Amino acid sequence: MDGPRGYHFLVEGGAHREHASGGFLTDDPGSDGTISHVGARTGVDWAFGTGPARFTFGIWAHARLDVTPRYSTHYDYTAESWLSGDTYASTGSKELGGKGYAGLSLRFGADFIPKLGQ
Repeated sequence: MDGPRGYHFLVEGGAHREHASGGFLTDDPGSDGTISHVGARTGVDWAFGTGPARFTFGIWAHARLDVTPRYSTHYDYTAESWLSGDTYASTGSKELGGKGYAGLSLRFGADFIPKLGQ
């Protein structure tokens, strides 16, 4: 190992699908929506070995913040009673958006670099 193979920094933005699930063992379907976000990742990795195959190890820190502010969704659904089997109308409400995430990742992998022209 000769030291770090590379330092990385990435800024990202986009949209992701968020799902707020219903209750456990209920007919509540939950709610979902598309949430805009911005984030950043930074990391360093090292390579071990020589030749066409090298093993890699890296440490990454990452953070993401929803640009979409927190909002409530309200929905109607049909539920079924466990005891009688009767159906009835019900309503649900879930909160989406307005979250932030941060974490640390350890990454392991391999690089395969073929020798060309032989």
